[in-house]
Amino acid sequence: MSRPADPKVHSTAARQREGTSVNEPSAPPLLQARSLHWKAAAAHIVRDISLQVSRGEFVGLLGPNGSGKSTLLRMIYRILKPASGKVSMDGQDIWQCSVRDNARVMAVLAQENAGEFDLCVRDVVLMGRTPHQSAFARDSEEDFRIVAESLAQVHAQPLTERMFSTLSGGEKQRVLMARALAQQAQLLVLDEPTNHLDVRHQFELMNLIRGLGLTTLAALHELPLAAHYCDRLYLLKNGQLVAQGRPSEVLTPETIAHVYGVRALVRTSERSGRPVIEFAPDELL
Repeated sequence: MSRPADPKVHSTAARQREGTSVNEPSAPPLLQARSLHWKAAAAHIVRDISLQVSRGEFVGLLGPNGSGKSTLLRMIYRILKPASGKVSMDGQDIWQCSVRDNARVMAVLAQENAGEFDLCVRDVVLMGRTPHQSAFARDSEEDFRIVAESLAQVHAQPLTERMFSTLSGGEKQRVLMARALAQQAQLLVLDEPTNHLDVRHQFELMNLIRGLGLTTLAALHELPLAAHYCDRLYLLKNGQLVAQGRPSEVLTPETIAHVYGVRALVRTSERSGRPVIEFAPDELL
């Protein structure tokens, strides 16, 4: 069965090529990525994608597996250099700044961060203070205060003395989130932050981000979480941007069918005014 075309796809791409915004905020963005392109061998992984995040926004990056979300994020946090395009933080090209300077303004929780550390939890979170310390400086009382506060924010104080390698996947994710908070950066970049978390801890983490008003760009798999928590969304398919805007504009049944190949019912919550998504798992397209 052929998949329904999404009417937003062509209008979004056309307006991006013209350099005009589609439901973009009017304030100068904290993060701006323009016309990013990256390929591996002959395969185009990310093709001409632009996005921006303004201060205080929670922006979600959506798309199925292989859509280019993680590759796009790696260009934004300077692991991959774009074949073309530019990423700026507060007007500064990130490739013109030092690693330390970038770490002061951008904290990253990446999927590959979940490796093993032969350290206790306190020391893992203290790593987030490194960009703010001079060479060979000792950890200060202020550093320890910020670490304790960051662990408290993610409800991980009981883990402080535990060895990181002994934690469960969900506990590790919360500790790594505390490390990102301890960095006190202007922007949080999160790649699948709710991985390994049960439902309650997913909500706790997303409530934390929203409650602190942290400027955040997050790649997410869970469409209901994105619908409930994000201010704006960018939706990718096959390395291209196919829709952007408020959750109610992006997460329509037609767009979900076009990108994910799944039928869904979308209604507006009387309680939150946000989209509520109900999937039809027996009706794959």
